[in-house]
This record gives sequence, structure tokens and C-alpha cells, in this order.
Amino acid sequence: MKDFIKNYWNNSPSTLKPSGVKDTIGTISNKFRGFQQHDSHEAFTLLIEQVHEDVNRVSKKRYVEMKDYDGESSADCAKRWLDMSKGRDDSLITDIFEGQ
Repeated sequence: MKDFIKNYWNNSPSTLKPSGVKDTIGTISNKFRGFQQHDSHEAFTLLIEQVHEDVNRVSKKRYVEMKDYDGESSADCAKRWLDMSKGRDDSLITDIFEGQ
């Protein structure tokens, strides 16, 4: 992974070989090792999740059992769920890609 990132930032060509990208993804997940065909969406999701975990601002994820909708307003319910989510997952990735 370190070599991939180093080559990405320091290599003068403007392209990366797909096999190098796939091999790097294979170091993160055994699922992507070998020569089976995989969905690019799966690979992208895996990479985004990995980056999210690496930059997550929450170091200790607390377990919170969430009650179901209990007659409260939609805004209150949405705020409760958002607070619960931010208590476990809060990163630049969630800032960019999550919304409510």
C-alpha cells in the first residue's frame, strides 16, 4: 500500500496500471486477490470505507441501542438518529458523502 501511494504521488506518468491498483486493493481485502472479476463499485466502496476508518474522528465507538420511532416529530427522530450516527462515525468521508 505504501508503495502504491508513493508511486501515485511521485510518479511522473499521469496514469496508474490497473493491475497495481487491483493488487493494492487485494492487500486490504482477500476478496480482491487473484484474477476473479469484481465490480468497480465494490472496490470503490471498500476503499472509501477504509479511508473513512483511517480518518474517523471517533476513537472509541460506543454502543447505543436505538429505540424505534416513538411518536416523536420527524425532525426529533432524525436528529436522534444523526446524533447516534455521529457518535460512531465522524470523518471527512461522512462529511462529504452522508446527508440527511
